[in-house]
Amino acid sequence: MKSNKIFKIVNQAIKYMWKIDKKHFALGLIFALVSAIDPLYNILPLKIVLDMLATYFSIVRCQLFFLCVLSFAVLTNFFAQWYRNRYLPVLNLNVQHETRRKVFTKSYDINYANFDDPSFYDNYKLVLNQIDSGITGITGSLFGFLAQVLSVLVVGSIVLVTDPVLIFLVIFQVTLSVLLNIKSGKINYEFDVENIPHERKKQYVGRLFYLQEFLKDLKVLNFLEVLFDWQKNSYNESIKVVKKFFLKKSTISFLSTLINMMLKICIYIYLAWSVFEGKNSLGDFASMVAATVSLSSLLTNLASIIPNMDRQCRYVDKLFEYISPTSNNASRTPVVFKDELSFEKISFKYPGSAKIVLNNLSLNIKSGQRIAIIGENGAGKSTLINLLMGLYVPDCGEIVVDSTRYDIEKFPLFINNAATILQSSRVYAFTIAENILMHPINSDNDVLLVNKALEYAGLAEKVRSLPYGIKTNLSTEFDPQGVQFSGGEIQKLALARAYASGKNLWIFDEPSSNLDPIAEHEFYKKMFDAPKDKTILFVSHKMRSASLADIIFFMHDGVFVESGTHEELMRKKGRYYDFYMIQNSEVS
Repeated sequence: MKSNKIFKIVNQAIKYMWKIDKKHFALGLIFALVSAIDPLYNILPLKIVLDMLATYFSIVRCQLFFLCVLSFAVLTNFFAQWYRNRYLPVLNLNVQHETRRKVFTKSYDINYANFDDPSFYDNYKLVLNQIDSGITGITGSLFGFLAQVLSVLVVGSIVLVTDPVLIFLVIFQVTLSVLLNIKSGKINYEFDVENIPHERKKQYVGRLFYLQEFLKDLKVLNFLEVLFDWQKNSYNESIKVVKKFFLKKSTISFLSTLINMMLKICIYIYLAWSVFEGKNSLGDFASMVAATVSLSSLLTNLASIIPNMDRQCRYVDKLFEYISPTSNNASRTPVVFKDELSFEKISFKYPGSAKIVLNNLSLNIKSGQRIAIIGENGAGKSTLINLLMGLYVPDCGEIVVDSTRYDIEKFPLFINNAATILQSSRVYAFTIAENILMHPINSDNDVLLVNKALEYAGLAEKVRSLPYGIKTNLSTEFDPQGVQFSGGEIQKLALARAYASGKNLWIFDEPSSNLDPIAEHEFYKKMFDAPKDKTILFVSHKMRSASLADIIFFMHDGVFVESGTHEELMRKKGRYYDFYMIQNSEVS
């Protein structure tokens, strides 16, 4: 990565950390100064004691000297321990929290179609790998770099005063290490990028064995062989990547080790010769062995920080690019539906597919209507709901909301006052109240609203029977006192969620597909008993429920081929009539 790009990313990281905790930089500077002194504890005491032995040794002077050293060491170590074990962990948690908020907010805002793209997932994985430690890693490396530089200046000054030749030997060794480490960092980055798709597959299998809803399917369907075979292929692909990069990584590592060993031998031979020739004392020899080892280590660490910083910047660049306001397509445009909403000549096909799912389709929705969209599986019903929810961008067409026209440049639109109940509604490991409100209880009015929603949805008696009522957690994963709702109860809770939202447009996508006939009847009765100011749009392939709608649209191959009331469509004896009669005969 070019140096100007590295400086730009480091500057971004500094600004990011500055907004979270300004004192971090003052404390980091103090820590760097304290760390810079550490190598002296291994060098100066040894030289001073040996020089005392060679000239005049005094036990009192020796004790006073070590008492001063110990006092200073205790003071600096106390600060270092507080910084490492108290301040930095808290700072890191605050940064993690803020970074996760930004990343997950961006994941919520970006176009849903991105999640159909494998290359997006590969980049997203790189982002998630940096979400907890990427930015703090850069500032940590920055202060580590400063500490190493200060240590090098301190130790280097001692070596320079004692014997300048040693400086050149150490610098030569480290220069070669820097070049090799930079090359190694680039190779490791390329290795990670190539291996990411295979790592994602392995983690996907792990996720299936962690999430309860998938584990249930695994136990019932017993397709371990398929999963393990898939996982084995992922490991085999990772092994190929390892083999591909083996020679490059090993060569760099071997050269680095060999050069370090050879130059250390040269330094030891030179020091022994200088003492033999009388140029240095025995104390100089001992201290210079410690100093050159320390200086070599410091310079090597300093050298490793540079390629590590390069590598960190490559990853964190992905993170900053992801959370930037302009990346990954703009967020959805919010609109509010009051009186009328129309889709006009909408066409759509899924990204990467040539099949047209919606073809020049138009739909008009008026406030207070009960609208049913009927059709065979694969007709495009759920796709239309996806567009209504703003999850995808149509290829062409317009949407009109209360006389305001929005062309595809403004898509995806998000109808701000629409509540959606999907085929398989989700519950989360929070309280019943939070699952209904979709936010914490903030007032007594929230409690009243939750109870009214439960009454409307037919769940009030069930919830009242629970020890913690609406404060009961809907999961046993984190709370042993939590509960698990049945499929029917989850759909009722989703209906309560729509009621509590206060939104005017209710969208149902096959909401009764997992319900038995009695639960289905109760669900649709509740749905059609919704307040008259609510507009209801529901997708279904069950004709009896659709027959209660004000207007029915029958969809076939991405277009509405028929529309009207149940009676009108039955008189036409078209596709709707055939579909209705087939279902009725099956029920009979």
